[in-house]
Amino acid sequence: MNHSTWLRTANTAVSGAVADCFCKERIGGWSENHITTQVLDALEKVGTELAWSDQAQNVRWEGYKLTGSNETDFGDIALLVRVWLTADEHVDGVAYYEAKRQYFNGNGAPVGFKSIKSVQLNRISANTHASHLLLYDVDQPTNQVSVSAVPMKFVEELAKGAPARSVLAHSSSRLLHHYGLPWIRKLGNNFRGFELDFSPASVAAIRSLAQSPHAPYALLSAAVGMVNIPEPQLDPYCETLANYQRTWGTAPSAQTDVQNELDSSKDDYPHP
Repeated sequence: MNHSTWLRTANTAVSGAVADCFCKERIGGWSENHITTQVLDALEKVGTELAWSDQAQNVRWEGYKLTGSNETDFGDIALLVRVWLTADEHVDGVAYYEAKRQYFNGNGAPVGFKSIKSVQLNRISANTHASHLLLYDVDQPTNQVSVSAVPMKFVEELAKGAPARSVLAHSSSRLLHHYGLPWIRKLGNNFRGFELDFSPASVAAIRSLAQSPHAPYALLSAAVGMVNIPEPQLDPYCETLANYQRTWGTAPSAQTDVQNELDSSKDDYPHP
């Protein structure tokens, strides 16, 4: 498939997963951990071995989930990408997405992404400039799903205002989506080797974070061959972590029925 087809396919799959989680709010479906798990399940079904004909790139990815008593409540995703420039030369880059869900009152009205904490923002942004909030939201009664990635620096600045009056907590909190981009577009660029932090210090910091008390809920390891490298090799780092278990990356390379259906779609992925 080409890259734009993957964007449409992946966006549809992710939006469907988030909508399903929202429908199961009363039985615990609307929590960051659960949503993140379902989103990555949906992405796995779209494919973990991707050949983008229009970009002359091959991509592989797999995912690891934090296990046991170490499991956190935040649903964060750390991404480690090995970019193969030639068959012998590569560079490593990282990105980080701190997941937050929209909160609703008893009438179903949005009341803000209330679990955003300045301490978390500062900790993550200190590890890498390629850090974002990943916002899960569903608009009632239309059931329109928004999954946005907002630069952490933007949110840090917004958080300096009085919380009760800020974009973060106001009843019109969906304005926060307009500070970002659709997450699937950001992730698609990451999978291509773009919009990553390549500094050795940041790469080392994310690796260290994975073994700390603040370890992210999910680690995604990806490899991209930039110029027709057919089988780009993944960084083996995630496999060495005792506190993570490989959870995603065993699905077929594509779900043919889903792909064919969306190949014929004329709709582009939505913008928040």
